[in-house]
Amino acid sequence: MPISPLTLRAFGANSRRSALRAAATLARRTAIATTLFALPALLARRPEVQRAILARVTANLRTLDDALASHGEGLCLRLAVEGGWYAILDVPRTRTEDEWVDRLLDAGAIVHPGYFFELDREGYLVISLLPREADFAAAIARVVRAVAAG
Repeated sequence: MPISPLTLRAFGANSRRSALRAAATLARRTAIATTLFALPALLARRPEVQRAILARVTANLRTLDDALASHGEGLCLRLAVEGGWYAILDVPRTRTEDEWVDRLLDAGAIVHPGYFFELDREGYLVISLLPREADFAAAIARVVRAVAAG
């Protein structure tokens, strides 16, 4: 990308490289200043955002439990939630975690292998509870169908 002599002078730069470096520094400083300026307003909305996240996570966890229950015991189990916004599924060990992730991605659901979260053995999938409730319900239905099919 050509840099005009005016831009070079504005940044006190004598080369394209130093101008790009100066422009990147300015962009970072602008982002920091914008964030600091907005921080009080963001913090003021914290209770509202926390309530919304808690409501969504709770609803999605209920949807997950209902979907698992509707397909019978033993299909896969949800581990106890200790906090945060993820659920961990203990799935049949008929595939590796990576194979499950690929299969579910092909089915239209994004999950993470347990080893991303340093779980101690194979057979866990981690699911975010943050998606919009309708999107989550549709994805979980695809997950349950894929796991039931093996």
